[in-house]
Amino acid sequence: MPKKRALLVAVVAGAIALIIGLAAGMFLLHRPVQISLPVYHPLTFRRGIVHSARFAPDGKTIIYSAAWEGKPLELFTTRPESPESQELRPAGADILAISVSGEMALSLGSHPRAQFLYAGTLARVPLVGGAPREIRENVEWADWSPDGSTLAIVREVEGRKRLEFPPDKVLYQADGWIGHIRISPKADMIAFIDHPQLGDDGGAVAVSIQPERKLLSRPAGTVFRGWRGRWVAMKSGSAQPEPAEIGHFTRSISRGQSGCWRGFRAN
Repeated sequence: MPKKRALLVAVVAGAIALIIGLAAGMFLLHRPVQISLPVYHPLTFRRGIVHSARFAPDGKTIIYSAAWEGKPLELFTTRPESPESQELRPAGADILAISVSGEMALSLGSHPRAQFLYAGTLARVPLVGGAPREIRENVEWADWSPDGSTLAIVREVEGRKRLEFPPDKVLYQADGWIGHIRISPKADMIAFIDHPQLGDDGGAVAVSIQPERKLLSRPAGTVFRGWRGRWVAMKSGSAQPEPAEIGHFTRSISRGQSGCWRGFRAN
């Protein structure tokens, strides 16, 4: 009898422990997920327009182009802990990209070509200073390859927009306009926003497949499209992107609101 009673007590204790464990598991499974939202604070306080901005390789220094108080576009640098910005040379330049080695891709003499669209002479300039080395004219967008050895560019040739990587190697052409090009961390894909109408921000996020990338048995040079809408911006992946990450996309939704999406490649 004592043995049966001891066995019964053990079974009941085990059942109670199992129920408690299941209850705890259900509570943890269904409790609200705590999402850590990013915190933003202003770095510029002047009246005007910030046209573009990029992080330097240290992840803290920011290079940006702005037109303050009705003046022409100028190049500036600042850091999160500093309330002041310092003007950079050359004057009248727009920042397009910064390489991992700290070399800037600038648009010299940047000027409006159409709504949402600026163009200028693409030049390479060390972040530490130096004379610009001009590369191509009529360039609208550019992004560095992950190793900083070459650039992907968008420029107008004979009335059509061309995506080139490296420069002079045409990957895609459009009658509308191509914007916000970004090279993937492995340099095997280039994401961009394909706008069918000049002067209209409606379009689709697209990806150009490079020869080194075999994706879904599609040949090199294939362009995938998706996520249609009024896309207003796209940025490259994080400072330390995941291997499958393509980039971050900002989309206009309605009544001045926007949303942010994170894109990944499909393997």
